[in-house]
Amino acid sequence: APIVVDGETWRSTEFYYQAQKSFEPEYRDAIRTAKNPAHAKGLASDPRRSKRSRKRSWFRHRLELMRPDWDEVKVSIMRVALAAKFGQNPQLKQMLLETGDALIVEDSAFDEFWGQGRIGAGKNQLGHLLMQLRNELRAAEE
Repeated sequence: APIVVDGETWRSTEFYYQAQKSFEPEYRDAIRTAKNPAHAKGLASDPRRSKRSRKRSWFRHRLELMRPDWDEVKVSIMRVALAAKFGQNPQLKQMLLETGDALIVEDSAFDEFWGQGRIGAGKNQLGHLLMQLRNELRAAEE
């Protein structure tokens, strides 16, 4: 779902989130014009992580343009993205509210931070943010 944050329109939360990894306008434009969310994620990957990341990353020869505080701000950036997504799209907001008090889990075998990870012991940060947002949206309606 498209979102608007700080007057800028993004095709989805993934595009917005990945664009925040640098303040460089050229980088943000590359993310904005990426073919799809997976392409945006590839452009945003840290080229030091793997051979595959080195090939895909916009930062390959520009490490200095990566945001140095990324690990400290990524959760708050995702929170902004999710608030925009569910606040600006009534159908999605309703779907989130209809989950009641259910545990929300990002069922990603590959992501130990945002999801539950391969063995189910990940941090599930995305699930936690969605449940917090659900509570905030519910409280705002009361």
